Amino acid sequence: MKKILIPTLAIVLGCIAIYIIKFTGVSTTAVQSSCTTSNVQIAETPQIDQTTSPQIAEQPSEVQHVKENKVTEVSEDVISSAEKEKASKPAKKAKAVIEITKQNIEKEVYKSDLPVVLDVYSTACPPCKKLAPVIEELSGEYSGTFKFAKLNIDKEFMLGNQYKVTSLPTLLFITNNQVKGRTTGFHNKQEIKEKLATYFTSS
Repeated sequence: MKKILIPTLAIVLGCIAIYIIKFTGVSTTAVQSSCTTSNVQIAETPQIDQTTSPQIAEQPSEVQHVKENKVTEVSEDVISSAEKEKASKPAKKAKAVIEITKQNIEKEVYKSDLPVVLDVYSTACPPCKKLAPVIEELSGEYSGTFKFAKLNIDKEFMLGNQYKVTSLPTLLFITNNQVKGRTTGFHNKQEIKEKLATYFTSS
């Protein structure tokens, strides 16, 4: 508004000066020139480009968008750091359970230096499949303390008969080639731990 009013006032004042000069007899050439120049200035006065208005209005949202991006990047960095820290911690891995056959039973069971938990199972037995990952987890937890092994009765029927197995799954707790105890059916980890304490640590 100020840019528009100032040239307008100059025109008005210039025109008033012309009328005053007419009465005084002074040449009006300079004044008319000034008035004409003012008109040119008005014509050339830069107008506000309406196309720039949306850009000005959008600046706050752009700033907000940048802030949101930075917050997202920080959040992702925090999550990434937490995942890296978690990954760096060694997790207890399930140890492979020894498969017992007639070829290795003497070494792995009869002459074992560690107490043996022998899982007698069948591939067609649903409770046996449910028990298998529990035995693998316990094998990892008690590595170096107890030996966990498994016997597929479908392949080694005579060995299963040797231990008088009549139902599946059956867990045999063996120390010095002697069966100290047995369980049949599915048992969870805690229940098996209790059996370990009963059969292997009691005098």
